[in-house]
Amino acid sequence: MAGWRWFAMSLTLVLLGLPQHLVASKFVPNPSSRLTQQHRTFVDKMWESHMAMPESLIRAGYKHELEGRNWARLAQKLSTEGSTVNIVAFGGSVTVGYRRSNTSYPEELVDWLSDTFPGVKFNLINLARRATAATFAALCLVQDMPEDADLVLLEYSVNGYGGQCQCFTDPQTAGYETLLRKLIKKAPHAAMLAFASFMWLDKENKPGKYYDTGEDQHGVVCRRYGVPMMSVRDAMYDAMFDAENAYGIKREKILVDIVHVGDYGAKVYAAFLAWAVRHQVTRALLHHRSLAAAARHTPALPPPLNPEAAQEDWPTFCAEGLGLQKYVTDNKGWKWVDEGTNACAGCHRYGYLTKQVGD
Repeated sequence: MAGWRWFAMSLTLVLLGLPQHLVASKFVPNPSSRLTQQHRTFVDKMWESHMAMPESLIRAGYKHELEGRNWARLAQKLSTEGSTVNIVAFGGSVTVGYRRSNTSYPEELVDWLSDTFPGVKFNLINLARRATAATFAALCLVQDMPEDADLVLLEYSVNGYGGQCQCFTDPQTAGYETLLRKLIKKAPHAAMLAFASFMWLDKENKPGKYYDTGEDQHGVVCRRYGVPMMSVRDAMYDAMFDAENAYGIKREKILVDIVHVGDYGAKVYAAFLAWAVRHQVTRALLHHRSLAAAARHTPALPPPLNPEAAQEDWPTFCAEGLGLQKYVTDNKGWKWVDEGTNACAGCHRYGYLTKQVGD
């Protein structure tokens, strides 16, 4: 079975566009021959891991065959026992997780990573905020991301589209590119992975329009910056509206409303990211003769696609939650409170409250 697995993996890499000299040549007839026994065992374990969805369907959501920023470095950390991998997630409410769910897709991804790489420690910082787009994250949330982040997840295809023109001069698209540039400058050694969620139903409970999303513009931006993207729309759009689809997908099991997913849906979405991690890491291992040398290389920041996006160095200030209180020097008639929220279990909503005119 191991031989068939390696054959299938090599054939997949050929079909996905791996440079021909890495697939078969008189010098390297089999790309797997490059791997040490340690890396071969490591890849075998990755490919044996369970995915929550059929892989043939997941693969349809993969955008762009590219090496990706810093994926060799992430591959090295994942294949080294004792490593610590810091993951930071940005996005809207889909990334925060449904308020009545027990989990979210970033948490499910970390569970998959922990099961697949038991010798590696994973830390997750979820900086997603409900009803926010990439511009808000660029202005207010990047400052909270640690500089030693190893993997950054991005999800703004739903909140990053408001019926605007589908062009790169639109403020929403410029905001997405600004966020990418700020993330790269803040954590220059981090690998990045974009996730395109989708508004599956409109307010009349009809199928969402295929093009009503920011992911097509975001996908081009991601490709320019070396960020692979996974799209649930590209993979599941037809199946989600076909009760007799060949994959056995049941929309009502995945969704809890027109856009958010429940516990099972979080596992489904995480499977797309897990597949991408496995694919990119396998590609890095097969592509580089010296993974250590490739891991030391930090790609340069390309010039912006939209000059309006080149605002990553502009000074910004943002404070939220408990961080706001220390900036208030004096007030009259205002009380610091935690109103709480039903957005998620244990969530807080801090701020100043008054029932009278204050200063």
